[in-house]
Amino acid sequence: MAGPPPYRDSGAEADRDSAPGAPAWLKVLGIAVVIVVLLVVAMMLVGGGGGHTPPAGAH
Repeated sequence: MAGPPPYRDSGAEADRDSAPGAPAWLKVLGIAVVIVVLLVVAMMLVGGGGGHTPPAGAH
C-alpha cells in the first residue's frame, strides 16, 4: 500500500512569481490612465467645466 502523495504546492504562488506579466511601469501607466479617464467622466457629469465665459453678446 502506497503512502499519500508527496506534498504538492497549489502552484498559485509559484505561478505568480514565474508567470510572464506586464512590467510594473505598464501597470502603473494603465492605472493612471484609468484614473484620468474616470476624473474626466466625473467632471463631465458634474458639470465642472470651470472658467467658461459667456459669449460677448450675452450681457
